[in-house]
Amino acid sequence: MQITVKHTLTLADYLRALHPDTSKNAHKKLLEHDRVKVNGVVVRLGKTLLQPGDRVEISRKVFRQRLHPELDLLYEDEHLVVLHKKQNLLTIATEKEREKTVYAYLASHVKSQNPENKIFIVHRLDRDASGLLVFARSQTIKRKLQEQFRSHSTTRGYIALVEGRVQPESGTLENHLAENRAYKVYVTGNARHGKLAVTHFRVVRRVAKYSWLEIKTETGRKHQIRVQLAAFGHPIIGDKEYGSTRNPLNRLGLHAHLLGFEHPVTGKRMKFEVEAPLPFRRMFALARPNSTSQPGEPQAGSTSRTRER
Repeated sequence: MQITVKHTLTLADYLRALHPDTSKNAHKKLLEHDRVKVNGVVVRLGKTLLQPGDRVEISRKVFRQRLHPELDLLYEDEHLVVLHKKQNLLTIATEKEREKTVYAYLASHVKSQNPENKIFIVHRLDRDASGLLVFARSQTIKRKLQEQFRSHSTTRGYIALVEGRVQPESGTLENHLAENRAYKVYVTGNARHGKLAVTHFRVVRRVAKYSWLEIKTETGRKHQIRVQLAAFGHPIIGDKEYGSTRNPLNRLGLHAHLLGFEHPVTGKRMKFEVEAPLPFRRMFALARPNSTSQPGEPQAGSTSRTRER
């Protein structure tokens, strides 16, 4: 079944209007099982914004299989690919691992469509982090997307689970970051030696000795969020490299849940969002939003410049 959209609305709202007697869970399964296409492309996010003239197709069969158990393909067209990476998977190859990477799996996928197809890396996520990534299908698209990252016109949001009860409720971390010969990033007081990193945070929840932070970045330095939060006195849980001593989830507590950019060809603003990993939600299930039952202790010796918001 294929229908042309007449009004601006989200895909979830469109499915509810199209099938008002069908449960919300049934609509969700249609998306999860790759049975909905918009303008010929499989879409899995109910938050996708439809415009007048868009063509929505609902099929009884699954359009596509998953790339890999640790990858979810969220959007694909002839110019770019957006996917959700689980933790413990490299974005690109290293000297020790060249096959089990997001790039390798995605390159195999596009070449299965046409042996001449290629894939190009736009940005990266740390191996132990999870979340959203966009890849380009040509050098031109790669360059245009990376320019958006450099000009800070993209929208990037992260969830960070950190040690300690963070105070204040929100703020901005500003540091200059440098990298030593062992490739470890650190905060430096020498502005000429380091590059400025700016990270905004907001406390969403607190439970026991941990805080759930919503993070927005203005810059995209290597290990930026991890290093700045550690310097602030609240390392990300599971981040032993930058000072964490606790790992209740047996993984890094960092997840890139939000990614927005302008399509480099159509000019359409695209926004993708995935929910927090289940272990994150379970860990904070008993916490009330913005709970402040115990005030956080000030962190002595922090080298971060913090502005309350």
